[in-house]
Amino acid sequence: MDKKDLIPGKTYLRKHSKTLHGKFGTKEAKAEGYIECMQVTPAGAVFFQSGNLLKLKDEEIEREVREEQ
Repeated sequence: MDKKDLIPGKTYLRKHSKTLHGKFGTKEAKAEGYIECMQVTPAGAVFFQSGNLLKLKDEEIEREVREEQ
């Protein structure tokens, strides 16, 4: 999603991958969750997710954030 299309107060779906390091090696895990746009900044945007503030850069927004469906 393009950053200019973000609307503060609207909820979006975030799909991302994480690398987990554990006792038996590393594993790539996929995760998704709903985030609420709080503020659009020159460097990216600030979102609210599960009681925490989440700051994403422009590249992360384009790659991970989708319209809620």
